[in-house]
Amino acid sequence: MSYQFKPSWLVSSFFFFLILGLVSLGLWQLNRANEKISLQYMIDQRSNLDLLSLNMPFEEFAPYQLVQATGQYRTKDSILLDNIDYQGLHGYYLITPFEILASRSVILVNRGWLPQDKSSKDLPSFKTPKGIITLEGHLNYPHSKPDLLRNASNPLSATPPLWYYMDIEFFSQINGYSALPLMLKLNSNGQTNTLASTPIPTEEIEPSLIKDWPKYDSNSGEHLNYAMQWFASALFGLLLYLSLSFKKQRRLRQ
Repeated sequence: MSYQFKPSWLVSSFFFFLILGLVSLGLWQLNRANEKISLQYMIDQRSNLDLLSLNMPFEEFAPYQLVQATGQYRTKDSILLDNIDYQGLHGYYLITPFEILASRSVILVNRGWLPQDKSSKDLPSFKTPKGIITLEGHLNYPHSKPDLLRNASNPLSATPPLWYYMDIEFFSQINGYSALPLMLKLNSNGQTNTLASTPIPTEEIEPSLIKDWPKYDSNSGEHLNYAMQWFASALFGLLLYLSLSFKKQRRLRQ
């Protein structure tokens, strides 16, 4: 018994678009994996660079870069960023603007996580180092707006200094001075007394602050697994198409 390839136009059209879609999804996942691998490599590279001093003239600075800055906090303009969870507990990020000496530029400093009080209506108090100090940390983008607040145009809550999300442009408008577009995430023990090169006095340090910054994980392997699944589905679709398209051919009797 012989077989002949006799696909119908309807079956061929269906499987053509099905396989094309599955292959496209696989290629998209491969592209996502490559993007994340490149981002992971860039972060690792910048994390190993020497500290960049924000007090010295520089042409540009980039996210994930390690930096150092000398200046003083503008404590009165501190804000608490809402909707930040840490190990299952609700709390806030403490954001304080920092005026850099010489350039007089201002950068927002994420000083760490503060736990919420028993009552959400009572915002936590905090201490701030005084005088001229030196900070060390890494640059990063502002904390993104939560999906639940995508339609909210104003980040400021009805109970200052609580903010629903970080908007540097809005912060600059209401405070009357510009802030740099990236934030500085403060390292643990990343504050020193500039003049004496000694740690900040204990009474000026907020003990509740936690600076446990999560390391970036590209998770590229997950995208590669998804890509293999889409390609395997495309191969299965091709084999199914071939099995449906080959017809048994009857022999004519002599």
